Amino acid sequence: MRFDYILDEVFSTWSHISTLRILMDAPRPMSGREIARLSHMNHRSCLQALTRLEQIGFVTRNRGGRDHLFALNREHRLWQEGILPMLEIERRHLGRLAKRLKKELSLYVESAILYGNCVMKRDTKDTTVDLCLVINNRMTEAEIRSRLELVKPVAWKRYGAKLQTVIFHETDFVRRVKRGQVSVFTILKEGQVISGKSYRELFGSIQ
Repeated sequence: MRFDYILDEVFSTWSHISTLRILMDAPRPMSGREIARLSHMNHRSCLQALTRLEQIGFVTRNRGGRDHLFALNREHRLWQEGILPMLEIERRHLGRLAKRLKKELSLYVESAILYGNCVMKRDTKDTTVDLCLVINNRMTEAEIRSRLELVKPVAWKRYGAKLQTVIFHETDFVRRVKRGQVSVFTILKEGQVISGKSYRELFGSIQ
């Protein structure tokens, strides 16, 4: 490893970044088992990541007692000036996308709802972002899809998001809720309204 290429090691595996995300918010030193549980990796992989991060100066280890306790070396220059700002930007990434979608779509929809894997924080193999648009009964689906053709390239180039949209007219959406359609209830259960009417405003007492 070259000293001036330390980031090759930091970014060499997802487990390093996952470990740093957990330690970033830790108010105290943590055991390897705690970090493994919070980062959703097995104990062995977590210890390997912690050991390597310790070797390159990003993590400190307090030996003694039953468990070794690990903490982030917050004084590391590459952490302070590079990785920390990047992780903070990553943390706000979905929120920034939501704000941009609101700006682009608020004049065209009754309600815009993010749902699915991105909102529920489930692991996926791609960057698909599920978006439900509820439109005024007088607007045609072709009109809103024409607008989406302008929005999708922005979402991809700026945020790396592949928008996958479903579109309902307002009366149709409410009717599907009343009928108990599973796909619509999934949107209600997982969804986050980012623009326009709230659930209560859309369907009154139906939640």
